[in-house]
Amino acid sequence: MTERLEDLLTTAVRERAAACAELTEARARIRELEEPYKTAEQVAFKLGYSVDTIYDWVQAEKIPVVFRAGGQIRFDLTDVVAALKEAENNG
Repeated sequence: MTERLEDLLTTAVRERAAACAELTEARARIRELEEPYKTAEQVAFKLGYSVDTIYDWVQAEKIPVVFRAGGQIRFDLTDVVAALKEAENNG
């Protein structure tokens, strides 16, 4: 009897963990839809570069900036990726 209860509890814990993971992913997707413009930190993380590299590219005008406000810079990730691909293709 105890073994059966342990099995049921283990299954319930696994199912709850899976549901929590799904909820976390859904919340992240919603946040991305609500916040279409990314920070330098977010762009760096998504593309696998350092934040310093992102700022260097901004200064070199290698990637586009959507807007600057109060010391904050925001990017459209799609535009950044397109600019990097274009730069790569043009040598």
